Amino acid sequence: MSQDYLMGLDFGGSGGRCLLVGLDDGRLTSAFRAWHFEADPDLPIATRIDVAATWSLLGEAVREAMARAGAAPERVMGVGTTSMRHGSVILDAQGDEILATPNRDARGIGQIGRLAADHGEAIHRRTGHWPNPVAPVGRLLWMAEHAPEALSRASAHLSLSDWLAYRLCGEIATEPSQACETLLFDLETRDWAWDWIDRLDLPRAVFPAVRAAGTRLGAITDPAATSLGLRAGTPVAVGGADTQCGLLGAGAIRPGQVGVVLGTTAPLQQVLDRPIADPEARLWGVHHVVPGLWALESNAGGLGEALEWIAGVLYADVDHPVLHLLAEAAESEPGAAGVVSTVGAEVMNARQFGLPFGNLTLSPMTAPRDPRRRRHVARAVCEGLAFALRANLEQLLAASGLEAPSLRVSGGLSRSRFFTQLLSDVTQRPVEVAAAESSALGAAICGGVGAGLFRDLEQAAGKLVRLERRQTPDSKRGRVYEELYTGWDSLRRARRETDAAAAGLVIRGLAAASPSAAASKASTFRPRILVTADLDEASLEALGAIGEVRYESYRKALRMLTGPTLVEALEGVHVFITEIDVVDAAAVVKANDLRVIGVCRGDAVNVDLEACTELGIPVLNTPGRNADAVADLTVAFLLMLARKLPAATAFLSQPGGE
Repeated sequence: MSQDYLMGLDFGGSGGRCLLVGLDDGRLTSAFRAWHFEADPDLPIATRIDVAATWSLLGEAVREAMARAGAAPERVMGVGTTSMRHGSVILDAQGDEILATPNRDARGIGQIGRLAADHGEAIHRRTGHWPNPVAPVGRLLWMAEHAPEALSRASAHLSLSDWLAYRLCGEIATEPSQACETLLFDLETRDWAWDWIDRLDLPRAVFPAVRAAGTRLGAITDPAATSLGLRAGTPVAVGGADTQCGLLGAGAIRPGQVGVVLGTTAPLQQVLDRPIADPEARLWGVHHVVPGLWALESNAGGLGEALEWIAGVLYADVDHPVLHLLAEAAESEPGAAGVVSTVGAEVMNARQFGLPFGNLTLSPMTAPRDPRRRRHVARAVCEGLAFALRANLEQLLAASGLEAPSLRVSGGLSRSRFFTQLLSDVTQRPVEVAAAESSALGAAICGGVGAGLFRDLEQAAGKLVRLERRQTPDSKRGRVYEELYTGWDSLRRARRETDAAAAGLVIRGLAAASPSAAASKASTFRPRILVTADLDEASLEALGAIGEVRYESYRKALRMLTGPTLVEALEGVHVFITEIDVVDAAAVVKANDLRVIGVCRGDAVNVDLEACTELGIPVLNTPGRNADAVADLTVAFLLMLARKLPAATAFLSQPGGE
C-alpha cells in the first residue's frame, strides 16, 4: 500500500533540494539541483539570483524526488520551506521580484560599516547580532541611498524560505529564525524592532507579519502545482532558516543540546530556553524555529567551502575530490606526520570583518621518503577543521555557561565516518550523527505540523527524526589531540598580524580576477552542439542542460561526415561530438564557430590533431570507453586457455580432424 509523505524544500547556496519523508516508514528520499549566482557586472560585490531559473530547477528536483519515492502528488500531505540565512527577495505590489540576492551579496557593506560604527553595541543588545556585511538591513539601506525609486515600489522584504513559501501559496509572512538575521528583529519580544526601523527611515510596509514555524500559511496554488508537479490545495507551512531547521531535523530541541551543521559553512548552535546576547558580541543570539526556544551561535565559517577548495587543488584529476581527500586522510596517523593546517579554520568574531585565511605549515623534512605523503597534508587539513570546530565550541560554551555532553551533527560532511570520529576524538565528546539533509527534514516537519498531522514541532520531531549512528571518543587519540590542539591554537592566534599583511595581497588578486561585465554576460551563453556519435538519452539530457543539441547519430543516419558535407554540418556549431566522421584540416579551417571537439574513441585517429592545436580548438577523447569489453575479452581468452580450446581448434583444423 502506498504511504503518505511530507515534503521539505531547501534553497541553498549551491543548489536546491527536495526531500520527501515517508510518514509510515520514515524513509528519506531527496533530489538536488545545482545552481550558481551571478555577480552584478556594475557592482562586483553584489550578487543576484535568477528567480525563474532557480524555480525551474527546484521543480526538476521535486519531480525527481517524487519519482524516486514512487509518491503520487495526492500523497504529499504538507510542504515546508527552508533556506540559507541573510538572503533577500524584495517584492513590488504586484508580487514581482524587484531584487533577489543570496547571502553572498554585500552591496550594503558601506552602510553596514557605518551602522556598526555608530550603533553596533545597541544593535547587538537589541537583536543579538553585531552588524555584518551580508545582513539584509544593509541592502535596504543601500537601496534607500542608491535606488530610492525601487525601494518606494517595495511591498515586502522576504527571506529566501519566505519567498519559496510565497511562490507556493501566494501568502506573505516571515518567522523569527529568519527575521532575526535582518538586524531589525527584537531578540526577546520576537517582533520587529519598529523603533529602529523608524530610526533608519525604512518603510514599515516591507516588513511582513511574523508567524511561528509550523503554522499553516496557505495552500499550493494552481500555477505552483503545475510548475512543480504537485497537487493544488496541498497545505503549505511556515518554515525557517536552514541552520535552525537543521537543529529541528537533527532532534536538537532541548536546552543545552549543541547542533553542528557540517555544510558549506559550519555553524554550531546551542539550544537555550532564554535569549542570550554574548557580552563580547563575538557570537550571535538567534531564534530557534521551535517557539519558546532560542540558540547561541558560534560559526566556523566556510569549512565545507574551504575543504572543497583544497581538495580541488590536491586531487584535481579525479571525480569527487573531497571523497579522495577524506579517504587518504584516514590512512595517515594522528598529527599528520608534523603537517599543520589552519586552512578553513575560522573562529567566529562577529565584530571583525575580514577575508578568510589559512596556512599549511610544511617542511621538506616531513616524511621525505614517503611516496604517499599527500595523505599527511590531507589529514592535517581535516585535523585543522576539527580543531576549529573545537575552538568555536569552547567559546560557545563559555558564553552560554552551559555544558554539552554530546554533539548532534548533520550536513554533507557528517556522512564521513572518518571525520565525525575525528571530531569526537578532538572534542572528547560523543558525536551523534543525524540525517545529512537535516535542514530539509526540519522543513518537512514544519509541513507536517502545518498540515495538522502533529500537535507541534516537538511531537513531529519525536516521530520523524532518527539518528544514523553514535561515535564515542578514543581516549588514546584524545590525549594526542589534546597536546596537538594546544599547539594549533597558539599558531592560530599568532597568525593575526601576518593575516593582516596578507589581506592586501589577496584583495589585489581578487580584484584582478573579478569578472568583467563582458564575462558576466558570457555566462548566459548556450553553445550549439552537434552530436553524430551514438549517445544514450541520459547523455543527451546532460548536454541539453548546457546547450542547444542537434542529434544526428551516424548509426541512424547511416552516414559518415567528411569534406564538404562536414563543413556544411558544422556551420554555426560550437561543439562537435563525433565518433567516425573524418575531421581534417580543411574542414576545421572553414568551421568558423567551432570551439571544441569531443571524440567518442580511445584514440582520436579521425581528427587532425595538429590542425586543431594550431587553431586553438581543444580535442577531447574518451580513454577506457571499451575497458569493460576488453576485460571481458581477456577473461574469455583465459577461459579458452583453461579449456584448451586453442589446441582443440588447431586439431579440428587439421585434415581428418573432423
